Amino acid sequence: MAWYLYANIYILKIMEAYMLTNSTETVSFIETSSNLNISPSDNNSISDTKNVPKSTLDENVPKYVTLNNAEEWNEFFIMQNNTSTNTTNKKKPKPYIHKDSNGICTYTARDENKYGGKNIIGKIAEQIKEEISKNIENNDIEFIKLKESKNEDNIIEPAVRIAIGSNTKEISMSDILNNDLCKQYGVKAITLLLPQSKARELLCRVDEHGTRIYEVANGSYQMTLKWNAQGKECNIKINIHDNGSVELIEGNGVTMEQLAAHKEVKVGRQYEAKPLHEVLASQLPQTQLQQSSEEVKFLEQHSTNVEDLSGASQKHQAPAASK
Repeated sequence: MAWYLYANIYILKIMEAYMLTNSTETVSFIETSSNLNISPSDNNSISDTKNVPKSTLDENVPKYVTLNNAEEWNEFFIMQNNTSTNTTNKKKPKPYIHKDSNGICTYTARDENKYGGKNIIGKIAEQIKEEISKNIENNDIEFIKLKESKNEDNIIEPAVRIAIGSNTKEISMSDILNNDLCKQYGVKAITLLLPQSKARELLCRVDEHGTRIYEVANGSYQMTLKWNAQGKECNIKINIHDNGSVELIEGNGVTMEQLAAHKEVKVGRQYEAKPLHEVLASQLPQTQLQQSSEEVKFLEQHSTNVEDLSGASQKHQAPAASK
């Protein structure tokens, strides 16, 4: 009975992936944070997996699991979501909060609180990585890897990590999440890693309600968001930073009601992402509240561009020849 229950829970989680809309977000890396805090676990690049033993749960190779078909894939995640059969870490990860030299809080999980999910190798992982590569084929990508990850709801699910090089163009996060294999195998989280250090930079994940959540771990990003509300195409530009601040760069006459109508995206710092109308309410000029056009000067810094086309009739296409 327990096995049947966990099987149905995991199948439902996979089905949720099909509920993603045709909206698109693109990301291009520009610069890192000057206060970069690198966790040792983020410093490890992926190892050569060609000679990894095929045993899926061999105690001598606990960092890898080999999954070669859909049956093995589903059975593994069903097993990992059962505390009595989980072979990685049965404890629920808890964020460790500390302040850096500038008084900025940093959120990490460490010691026994860090889940430490296994890297996933095998035929299914290779197929998923190949599909993702098509979305980011025009970029400088150091590696793509899959691993099991525990989300905030304590559910173990597959996640993608992409290490980007210094010559990186736009990456469509939505194209990756919406590709057929990611939907089929329940991949709903993408983490971009910094060049060289491999520290977490930006996490894009889909929550249980289908909301796309962009969390900044290190650095700053610029987002362009487009959506339809009240019969009008709306668009704004914002800058989001790892210190939790969000700045309105271009309002373009968007009203509070139109901003609140965009429910598909949350932005902010890790574990602190909020809906757009909450983070920008105090920054909307009075003229924008009255539906007139307004522009705010750009910051004098390079940043990462993220484009959200929720509600757009056409899906953004990645540049022709990844995370």
